Amino acid sequence: QILAHQSSFFEALFFGDFKESSQSAITLEDVTVKEMLVILNIVYGKQRIQDGSVEDVLRLADKFGMEVILLAAEISGRTVLICIRSSSWPIDIS
Repeated sequence: QILAHQSSFFEALFFGDFKESSQSAITLEDVTVKEMLVILNIVYGKQRIQDGSVEDVLRLADKFGMEVILLAAEISGRTVLICIRSSSWPIDIS
């Protein structure tokens, strides 16, 4: 339920009137297992977003309708949380 609460895509998938809501396994297009594990670990608070995965996380957050993503970054030894709303996308992260 935590994932569904964070994502309109998964909320509709798990609790909507889709055949997938009653299946024990589904296939997600254009998402690798590694990318999905990163998203799950971030949503469940087990992992911070690493510098090399920011683009993938933002792409998947957009794909899955995650309206708010918190990016935790280490700046001068302190953790800084940056709130990004999808309405402000696209974001130039280069």
